[in-house]
Amino acid sequence: MKGAEGMSRLEEHVDRVRVFGERPEAAERMAPGFFDPSFEAESLARYEWAARWVKGRAVLDASCGTGYGASILREAGARRVVSLDVSRDALRFGFPRYHLVPVCGDAHRIPVATGTCDTVVSIETIEHLTDPLAFTRELWRVLRPGGELLLTTPNAARSKGSNPYHLHEMTIDELERLLKETGFLSRGVWGQHWGLNRSLWHRIKGPRRILFEIERTPAVVAWAWTGLKPTYWCVRAIRV
Repeated sequence: MKGAEGMSRLEEHVDRVRVFGERPEAAERMAPGFFDPSFEAESLARYEWAARWVKGRAVLDASCGTGYGASILREAGARRVVSLDVSRDALRFGFPRYHLVPVCGDAHRIPVATGTCDTVVSIETIEHLTDPLAFTRELWRVLRPGGELLLTTPNAARSKGSNPYHLHEMTIDELERLLKETGFLSRGVWGQHWGLNRSLWHRIKGPRRILFEIERTPAVVAWAWTGLKPTYWCVRAIRV
């Protein structure tokens, strides 16, 4: 966050434990201007990926945290964005900043009428929940037939598994199996921070530099080569 607005946000007092769920080892939620720029860039990139498919649509931002994603989705042309989160503190923080239409509720029992959403955006939600299947069933319920789900989550195959807020990290096979079981049809798989598991290539200066540059970019790109694995999976699916 640059300029006077960014500085004012950094200087204002925020109860970071209540709003961000911040601990020494991790934070549960974030907001631009309050965290390390590289961490913010990767989080924003995932919303920008989802924003490619929201123009003209009624969107539910499921477990939105502070709700900063609503601004990105509206700027991309979303007709309406409803921001759902279980934390009242996070929604109070985001309401005046991002002009939210806030709904406080549990992602396992979404307080939204059946079949009323064109699109659901779920950025790093499913790994936090005690019952991922109940969550995906709720996403299916609130979407209209043919509606889209845009979901991102850490890749268990590359995760260190050290985030205390993550209860169910998944591989892509596990995630796609869960979505299929719920009634979703995959429309494509993308990823962020693509890389190889540590190998001989990391010991060679040229390839090591190339791999480093690929892994550090926050861009979300399509799954192009099975030899690489991302840190985050980004899946587009439709309700059938």
